[in-house]
Amino acid sequence: MVTDSSHVPDELPLTALREWRAHARRQQDQLYEQIREFGKSFDQTLVTLAAGAIAGSVAFADRLTPDGRNFLIAAWVCLAAALLSVLLSFQAAVANLDRHYQAGAVEEAKVLQMELIVLGNRHEEIQDILDDVGELLTKIRKPSFAAALLPWLNYLAIALLMSGVISLLIAVSLVRAA
Repeated sequence: MVTDSSHVPDELPLTALREWRAHARRQQDQLYEQIREFGKSFDQTLVTLAAGAIAGSVAFADRLTPDGRNFLIAAWVCLAAALLSVLLSFQAAVANLDRHYQAGAVEEAKVLQMELIVLGNRHEEIQDILDDVGELLTKIRKPSFAAALLPWLNYLAIALLMSGVISLLIAVSLVRAA
């Protein structure tokens, strides 16, 4: 990916540009896949834990003391809020990935334009295009609201999950003797 135009020679042969573009595309695809898998794994784990805790707690809800019911309700609220936070993080992640996809598309379009210039024997314009690419990518890659929100939604989901589990453990300790 083009991030520093000072490392690009004044004259690039067409094959080097094509290899560069292919390499940048492979790197972008690999990074996208890794990010997607990590996010998917985190979200699945959190959803499974929160939903499982809610479902499991229903089994003993009728045997709780009044204080135990209050803690159970607090646990359900925290766990439901954790699930909501995960759902909101899905939307933030989609917006963030779309922004990075746009950056990659702009970069690839500029490299294709450089290939056309090389084919037209206009080598002197490559550096100007690389400078334009750098400026465009800087604008696109500035943190978006979704990118800033995503980690906080995940932290919130973890905190709510932990609060819900703690409240659930307290509620379980307040089960009436049968």
